[in-house]
Formats: sequence, structure tokens, C-alpha cells
Amino acid sequence: MNNRSQGQERREFQRLYINLGVYYKVLSPVPDSTESKVMSLDISPLGMSFVSNRNLPVFSELELKFALSGTKQSAAPNLTLPIEVRAKVFSCILLNSNEFRVGVLFSSIDSKTQERLIGYIRESSQRFP
Repeated sequence: MNNRSQGQERREFQRLYINLGVYYKVLSPVPDSTESKVMSLDISPLGMSFVSNRNLPVFSELELKFALSGTKQSAAPNLTLPIEVRAKVFSCILLNSNEFRVGVLFSSIDSKTQERLIGYIRESSQRFP
């Protein structure tokens, strides 16, 4: 039976729809030291998507930098958690004449950082009274 027909999420990890400022540099296939700032559309412990004005080829390797702010339930709500990871482009879809929806998978993320992401997404997804 197809889970999609029942409206169920097939992904292993929960996805959080959030606008985060993300900085990226292209590492390959053609290195570019220019740092571009984009806004995320969503994030999961395995990857994220964002909108860019650049058409990034699939399998390009990127260096990403972004920060997660503390949530209402965290012990330190004003704490910012900086994240730096490498990622590979797995999709780049034209949205309009000058914007692309880029999907990336984190290719070098340590277990501690992944656990921080899981906790952040879980806390951010909870409903507050």
C-alpha cells in the first residue's frame, strides 16, 4: 500500500519548515570562494532546501553555514547554535526566471551536530500553549 495516498510522511526524519539565513560556498565541481546568502525553506537532520539565484548543478559540493536560535522550551532560549557542514546538491528546480529551489543532503555531519538538529526540530515543532 502506498503511504502517500494515506497522507503519511515517508521520510525517516521530521522536516521543519523554517526560514533561516544560510551562507554557502561552492567547493566543487568548480570552486568559488564567493559566499552567497540564501534563505532556507526547510531543514531536517539529513539536509535542507533553500532558494538561490544560482543554478547549482546536481552533485555540486557546498560548504554551508547557518545558526539555530534557542527555542521557547530550551534551557537557554537566547543561545545560538552555529552549524557548519558540507552538503551535496541533489536537486535544483527552476521556480521562476531568476530563482531556483535547491535541495541538499549533508555529506559531512557529525553525530553530535545531527543530534542537535534532531532536538531543535523536535522542540520547534511542538505546539506552545
